[in-house]
This record gives sequence, structure tokens and C-alpha cells, in this order.
Amino acid sequence: MIKFNPGDIISANTPFVHILDFTKKANFCDYCATKSDSLRKCYDCKQMHYCDKTCQKIDWKKHKFECSIYKQSYSEISGDLDRFLLRLYLFIQNNPTLKKKKETLLYDKQVERSFNDLMTHMENIKSDKNRMSNFYKLVERYNLCGIDFDGEVLFEYFCKICINSFSILDVQLISIGSGLYIAESVFDHSCEPNATTIYSGIDLEVRAIKPITKEEKITINYFDMKESKSIRQEKLLTGYYFNCKCQRCSNENPSDSIDCNQVIKLNNQMDEYVYSKSNWVKAYQIGLETMPLYEKIYGDYHPDLTVQLVRILKLRLYISSDLDNEAIQLISRVRKHISITHGYNNELFKMFQEIINAEN
Repeated sequence: MIKFNPGDIISANTPFVHILDFTKKANFCDYCATKSDSLRKCYDCKQMHYCDKTCQKIDWKKHKFECSIYKQSYSEISGDLDRFLLRLYLFIQNNPTLKKKKETLLYDKQVERSFNDLMTHMENIKSDKNRMSNFYKLVERYNLCGIDFDGEVLFEYFCKICINSFSILDVQLISIGSGLYIAESVFDHSCEPNATTIYSGIDLEVRAIKPITKEEKITINYFDMKESKSIRQEKLLTGYYFNCKCQRCSNENPSDSIDCNQVIKLNNQMDEYVYSKSNWVKAYQIGLETMPLYEKIYGDYHPDLTVQLVRILKLRLYISSDLDNEAIQLISRVRKHISITHGYNNELFKMFQEIINAEN
């Protein structure tokens, strides 16, 4: 019996704690992650940027604990992990009951999860020289800034961030920040997932991309699937301390690595033509050439496939605004993919509408 059809929303949530990537700060609101050219700075520390007073007021529930530290020592702790861990630590230490607060999945209120329930893989991380080195350097920076903390608690939170954080992606699937989504951290990885994560600002949705029965486990992908099996396995082992045994990894042939390398190569070629604006036709042709590879890697529906289709449609309408059968079929396909992987309230659908309206 089917529990979810492609496009069904399995869960939706805002982050427990989140931060923007350093490279995105001053261009995106530190609370809602909306891109803007007219952000207002925090009056005191001058390091946080907001759309308006509403966003600033909501974020003050967390920022008030870090504001004075940012004012005095921001340059020393401006790194993404430094800010993420500091915000998490200060927020919980000043609101200790939140560690036990249960969050639920949209589709199943019986699935309850709290910050205390998050996995740490502490023993694995203690044996991980790179992560331990990063932690010790972070502790040193905190000490130099005069930040008061409990080392054991800080390390526990560090471990939970390493294992459970999500990359917050913009409409082009480029990372703009990181967040902890407590309930959604329950979903395991697969290189052939039946669900996907998609963002609208900082709001996360988990959407079905395949029919899912009641007996099936819901899975998502933890990173870009345009990687060879060896690279995927390495990333999962070093990042999450497990070997993936999903169906794709079990059945993948050596030739599939060639496909992954080829799609990356073609995308780079396509980008060169797009960014240089030298040959729209060639970029469009390369885009079409990537489609069989995308479909093999991602299946029928996936956000990466949808975004690629939007790029191809945009190129097609740059070349000619004539809505022949090819263009009409492409528009119809893109609309269907967006409805499943993103939904009509997502920024990508607005982009899609602007693309087709600009050519009519």
C-alpha cells in the first residue's frame, strides 16, 4: 500500500539553530536567508544582517547570547563552524529545557526526537585526527576570546553538529548556510533515495520523489549524487562513519564512475558557454547531452535534475522564443518536475514563471 506519492510532503520544519556561510553574510538575511541589497545591521555588534525589524527580533532569541562576543572578537571566530557551535552552545546553555523538547515529523506525530536524541559518534570522532584537530583549534580560539564554556559539553555539541547538520541550499542548490533540523535528522542516507530535502529560505521540506510504501524506509541523500561510488563511499565513511550498502552502491558497475565523471565534465563545459555568453546553442546542446546521465544518476525526479531542466529551458528560450512542440514539451516537463521536487510555493517555480513569461 502506497503511503507517499512523488510530490507528497513528508515533513516540514524550521531549524533548531542555523547560521549563514561566511561568504554569504551581508548578502542574505541572517535569520530568514532571503537575499537582499538593503539589509540592516545589528545595531550593537554590526556583524548580523537582517531584512527588517521582524527578522531581527525573531533572531534576537539566539543572537542576544553571542552579540557581545561578536562585538569584541568577531574576527577571531568568524569561521562557519566557530559561529555555528557557539550559537548552539550559548542558546542551549541559556535555555536548558530545550534539550528535551520533542519535535515531530509532519506525517507521523508519533516520531518524536529531541536534541538529546541526536547521535554523536563520539568515539569515532575522538579517533578522527582531522576533526579533533579542528575541535582543539576551535577551543583555542574560544579561549583567546575569553568565552566561558564547559569543554565536555562543547565537545558533545561539536559531535552532534558534525553528524546531524544540514547544508541549507539556495534555489540553485548552492550552500548558503548550515542548520540543525531535529526531527528530520532521523532520515538515513541512500545514494538512491526515495525522498529529498528542499529549502525555501531556512524552511526545510522533505518531499517524496518515488512512491513509498508503508513498509519502506524513508531515505534522503546527504550530498551531491554526481560522484563516483568510491568518492561517495569515502565521504560517508569519513563524514558519517558508515559504509553505504544501498541498492545503487550494491549494483553499481565500474562504468557508472565514467558516467559521473562525464556529467561533471559536461556541466563544466556548459557553464563556460553560459558564463561567457559566447554560444547559447552549444550550451543548450550540452545541456541536452547531460539529461540521460542525470536520469541515470537521479532517477525520475530529484531537485538536481529539476534545476538542470530549468537551466536547459532558459537556454532554449534564449535561443528562440518560438513555442514549437519541443519548447512546449520542455515547459510541460519542467512544470511537472517542479511540482514534485519543489512545489509551487518555492522560489524555483517563481523563477520558472519569469523565464516563460519573459519570452511571451
